[in-house]
Amino acid sequence: MKKLVWTIGLFTLFTINTICGQTGRGAAMAGGGLRLFFPRNSDNFTMEFNPRIGFFVANNVAIGGILPVTINRTGNTRISSIGLKPFGRFYLGGSQLKLFLEGRFGLEHFTARDVPTDRRINQYDDLSVGFGAGLAAFLNKHVALEPQVSYDVYNRNTAQYAGVTVSVALQVYFP
Repeated sequence: MKKLVWTIGLFTLFTINTICGQTGRGAAMAGGGLRLFFPRNSDNFTMEFNPRIGFFVANNVAIGGILPVTINRTGNTRISSIGLKPFGRFYLGGSQLKLFLEGRFGLEHFTARDVPTDRRINQYDDLSVGFGAGLAAFLNKHVALEPQVSYDVYNRNTAQYAGVTVSVALQVYFP
């Protein structure tokens, strides 16, 4: 009976380690992604680079921060921004493919400039909230390619923008 309990215990331990290895409590993740944003009822297009770092506070549960950096040029206007967005993730699935659900919120500061004169036209801040789902496809034990689709809402002083976001990230997971 004692051998059976030990065998079941060891099997369970190795199974949980295999399933949660990259996303187990105490692990960390770092990487970056490219985000494309298509707002509803607008011809605008935004491309953003999102370096991120996260820590696993429990098996398959991560919290962390994103530092979005945006540069957008439309006609004679260049818009740049930087921000900070805390996020939370919950992972589901096996060791090679893990579905994740993510929620995030944050603040970004934007500056608009006239390109020919380099004169500042406007400055504003956006509050944002986003929810989405993605897939962490592990290329090896520590590196994952992460496509994600989410819905984001941006609240500016004068208007609110919302739309579907498609992004791809490359993350490195540290056990």
